[in-house]
Amino acid sequence: MKCRSCKEKITHVNCHVFNRYGGDDSIKVGIHGGGRWGCYCIAVAKSATMFEFDDSIDEFKDNISCPKCHRFPFGNGSVSIHEYASVIFGISDKNEFE
Repeated sequence: MKCRSCKEKITHVNCHVFNRYGGDDSIKVGIHGGGRWGCYCIAVAKSATMFEFDDSIDEFKDNISCPKCHRFPFGNGSVSIHEYASVIFGISDKNEFE
C-alpha cells in the first residue's frame, strides 16, 4: 500500500506495544488487504499500547506509524476492531495427521 502521509510504498507499519518485561517496544506488523474496497488490515496483539485507554482513532494515530515517514499511514478513515484467537497446534516427533 502507499502511505497516506508520504506516498511511499510500504508493506508493514511500526506498532507500539508493551513487552513482557513491563517496558515498551516498537514492532513491525504486516499490512494485509487493499484490493477492490481499499481497506487494509493489521493483526496486532492485545499488548498494543493503543488498547490501554480507549479504542479511539487518536490512540491508533499515536501508536501506529509508517516505517519511512513515522506518521500515521492510513489517513482519516474509520477503524474497526475485531477480536480473534490464535489457535496453535503442537506437532509431535511422529506426524499424527498423516
